[in-house]
Amino acid sequence: MERVSHLAITFLLNALWQTALVLVAAELSVRALKRLTAAQQYRLWVLALLLAVAAPLASLRVFRAEAPAAVPRAAVEAAAPQAVEASAPAPAGLTRTIGFNGPLSLALASLYFAFLLFRLAAIARAYLAARRIRSLAREYPLSPVAGSIARQCRAAVGIAEAPVLHSPLIEGPATVGCRRPVVILPDMMRQEESPDVLRTVLGHEMAHIRRRDFFWNLLCELAWTPLSWNPAAVILRRRIRASRELACDEMVAGQVLDAPAYARSLVSLANSLAPAPPQAYALGILDSDILEQRVRRLLRKPAAPARRLVFGLAAAVLGVSVLAASAFSVVASGPRGGALAGRVFDPRGGSVPGAQVIVRHLATGAARTTFTGEPGDFAFRNLPSGRYQLEVRKPGFRLYRLANVEAGSKASPVRAVLSLGMVRETITVHGN
Repeated sequence: MERVSHLAITFLLNALWQTALVLVAAELSVRALKRLTAAQQYRLWVLALLLAVAAPLASLRVFRAEAPAAVPRAAVEAAAPQAVEASAPAPAGLTRTIGFNGPLSLALASLYFAFLLFRLAAIARAYLAARRIRSLAREYPLSPVAGSIARQCRAAVGIAEAPVLHSPLIEGPATVGCRRPVVILPDMMRQEESPDVLRTVLGHEMAHIRRRDFFWNLLCELAWTPLSWNPAAVILRRRIRASRELACDEMVAGQVLDAPAYARSLVSLANSLAPAPPQAYALGILDSDILEQRVRRLLRKPAAPARRLVFGLAAAVLGVSVLAASAFSVVASGPRGGALAGRVFDPRGGSVPGAQVIVRHLATGAARTTFTGEPGDFAFRNLPSGRYQLEVRKPGFRLYRLANVEAGSKASPVRAVLSLGMVRETITVHGN
């Protein structure tokens, strides 16, 4: 459990600053490359979120490097060329270790895991609420005008099917569903007669279906959950949502409706629909709360989209930033400060190489193992402070045990003298 708590705290410490670094790199990329379309910006922000999660996860490689290596059985019986401790090596030069005592690390890790469970439960509740909205929605016959506009919108965005349902449970238009997404309109829009409003609403929601935004939004929410406590991650999530709505606007404006009419319809919808929070994970036309930015972007002259090479360059900048961030890691560990060293002798005063030396922390029961080298010496470093039991094992010798020894700030020399064990001789007689 101690190792799990140190893993969690290491993730949190690195995510605190690495997520901010990824956010800054993404912001600079978007601002420097002004010709990026909203769809390209959306992909860039999603990539930034994924990299923000990957960077602190990559920092946990230090714990993989610290895993004790398996020692062959033959090493117990053979003399080792030098003392090899089956324990964690010192962190790399680019890694800084911060000590946490046991109760503190366990408390922080427990709070974080409780927070994760709360966030995952919230995602599950929202997903179930979206499914409930979908199951209770009803399909009514569309008016000839609305039916014709729905067919035009499907053809414009390039989808074969997009059922249009109505529900009293939502306040604004929404898209719901991963495998078979549908457009759900509030009951108040059943009598909508404005062709421009219908083209704006149906075109925007069908653009969500064409882009599979419900599915990708759910994945982004799951990826964002481990970082949802981080203000930088909150900004990343906000950028993803805003660029998603702008990308749908770009897909519809000019294809279904000209940009000025589309902008006027957005303002009209914002004035007519009652303000309400987003319904679960249903994607609505006014979810991102950036109406002014969307209208300004629609009314200005569209720029030529950036080439794929330019977008690839921006993605490469983000990737390099993550590599740089993960190279400088902070590692949480227990308080270290003790050491034990010594030498093992036989009854005649000769050195005993290849002997197995085990130290066991009396308070926690944690054990570490090493083998004596050619001169018979051994050393344990970076031991948690406290008192230990030391054992030395070697075939042909009795078990040596030192019941109570303290690990000090410097290696405390231990002189272990082994006694000869009982030697059994078996004589086998074969008859002719």
